[in-house]
Amino acid sequence: MRVIRLASLLVFLSCCSAQILFGQVNTAGLSGLVTNAAGSAIAGVKVKMSNTATGYVRAVITDRFGYYTLRNMPIGHYGIAAEEDGFSLVEESIGIFDSERFRG
Repeated sequence: MRVIRLASLLVFLSCCSAQILFGQVNTAGLSGLVTNAAGSAIAGVKVKMSNTATGYVRAVITDRFGYYTLRNMPIGHYGIAAEEDGFSLVEESIGIFDSERFRG
């Protein structure tokens, strides 16, 4: 009987700690639409985010509608750049923080 109680307590504590650890995930996301000067969406644009403190880099390509999404990015300050042949390079700075989702 004592072994069953101990095992039940361990299972309960494991479940509780898993929830606490899940809450410690420090990620955020960014999504947006890339357009030209006339406001038309541009497909195939490389969008790159670089964490200014750690050097972590992620890149995606816009879909056929000009949209991009970067999920599960470590929080921090980033430089974001968009480049495509025939267009000027566009660079911005952005800070993303815990559990936030940005659209730009």
